[in-house]
Amino acid sequence: MAGVTGRSMQPTSRWGRLKETKVDPLERFGLPSKGDKRLLNFEAQETYYKEIVERYRKVDRTTQDLGTALDEQMASLNITVNHTPKQLITPSAPAAAQNERDRLLMAMRKLREGMVASNRADGFAVQAYSFCIRRAILAKHMESYHPALLHLLERLHPKVSSSIVAQEERLEFVGYLILDLACRQADYAGAFATRNLYRLAESRINAVLQAMVHGQYHLFWKARRTANIYQVKLMEYVDERMRSLTIRCLERAYFTVDAGFLNDVTGMDWDEFVGKYKVPWERDGQMLVLRRRAIR
Repeated sequence: MAGVTGRSMQPTSRWGRLKETKVDPLERFGLPSKGDKRLLNFEAQETYYKEIVERYRKVDRTTQDLGTALDEQMASLNITVNHTPKQLITPSAPAAAQNERDRLLMAMRKLREGMVASNRADGFAVQAYSFCIRRAILAKHMESYHPALLHLLERLHPKVSSSIVAQEERLEFVGYLILDLACRQADYAGAFATRNLYRLAESRINAVLQAMVHGQYHLFWKARRTANIYQVKLMEYVDERMRSLTIRCLERAYFTVDAGFLNDVTGMDWDEFVGKYKVPWERDGQMLVLRRRAIR
């Protein structure tokens, strides 16, 4: 065509190149169950695990429990952890915080699927599964921690040498499964069967089961005060039911109770408790009046 020159066909510098898009390191892999096979590689799994741990350190305030123990575990796998300052989540960005946690949960799912698809059953698999389960429990994401717990206890622990997995750590996760069965699923028969199967004799777990089956609210809250953060998260599934039981028992058994006693058996102070449950109780100093004696 006469009006078109060779120069006019050349792309301008403004449009000649597309900007490179930044890909989140946690999103560069797809789900192995959807056809992405890259996470079947053991080295890729370990590198991806390192990235998940580093990201988790930055965004979640509950990582204080990781401490030097996690660094030592990472060092045993020849994986270097960069100590970057934690960026605490502020209330002004709840949506961004939730999106980041969802991204981390999805990344942990990808890693678990990769290890299952590659039939990996070694010390790294146990460590990675343990990390994922604990984080998912803190997030109360049942879809992540429950199947992972079953895989860890039924598939990984039996295949990995007892010199790698300490008996105390094995029983720790048995306890989490029992609490999930009892508190979230209300499957008491399953909880007792699991306790007997693994011969768990932890007094705190036994106290929770006894408290829930027999309605011993005081024993439940006593066990909850001494539980670790993961056990507390699992016990939170039944907090409301146990508080309702506590209210009924107190109103039937007592005329007055001490304010400190209320905190012991509900895990809440007076102002928080009365604001939430709207009980018609009265406060006189440190004494709570639950009901008045009938005058005849």
